[in-house]
Amino acid sequence: MTEREDIDMLAAEYVLGTLDAAERTAVTARRQREPALDAAIEAWQRRMAPLDVRIAPVAPPSEIYGQITARIDGSGVASTPSVTAEVVRLTVLERRVAFWRRATALAGAVAAMLALVIGFRDTLLPAPPQNFVAVFQKDDQQPAFLLAIDLKTRELVIRPVTAEPLQQRTYQLWILDQQVSPVPSSLGLIDASLKEPTRKTVASIDPAVLKRATFGISEEPAGGSPTGRPTGPALHGRLIPAAP
Repeated sequence: MTEREDIDMLAAEYVLGTLDAAERTAVTARRQREPALDAAIEAWQRRMAPLDVRIAPVAPPSEIYGQITARIDGSGVASTPSVTAEVVRLTVLERRVAFWRRATALAGAVAAMLALVIGFRDTLLPAPPQNFVAVFQKDDQQPAFLLAIDLKTRELVIRPVTAEPLQQRTYQLWILDQQVSPVPSSLGLIDASLKEPTRKTVASIDPAVLKRATFGISEEPAGGSPTGRPTGPALHGRLIPAAP
């Protein structure tokens, strides 16, 4: 434990009242010459101040005050060993109850603060994007295809932009993630007429894979690649977050 941690622990015990009389007197004297200890005690007093309002005081038994006064004055009759032991046990028990009441209340306050902080964090931080797009183009002109995907539903839509239908051939969609496989996997054919968007569901693919993968659209013979791998010219794209 560091010196700073020692000081903070001592300050906490001082404020909670768990030190005996000699230790408390020594700490009080140290406060006068150790600014760090004094500051730590004041910090703990500020932390614990709200608990004084929430915890009701516990009145000691009426006979204890008389016994203490008699012992101080030296005029009282000495208590019997059994009574003295009972008083000591009761005093220790009260101190322990008070300590654990404060500690429990402090733990509850800390838990409430953590819940509040987490709630604010979840409210203020933007939710991670769920909609992504990929652009497939040969040059700086308009893209041939646009791919959009909703990671929540994992529905994928391919929209033709400037791509033209092929004669006796078709377009085929592929996905490649080197962490899963060194070769691309087919996601199926794109509508040959290119009159309507092609929709596909990729529910079996993890969203993390979809976000980091490379997508490809290749030109293949009618009916698709005969080898299970791209065989013709291909365009490639990767997902980027779509504007909200």
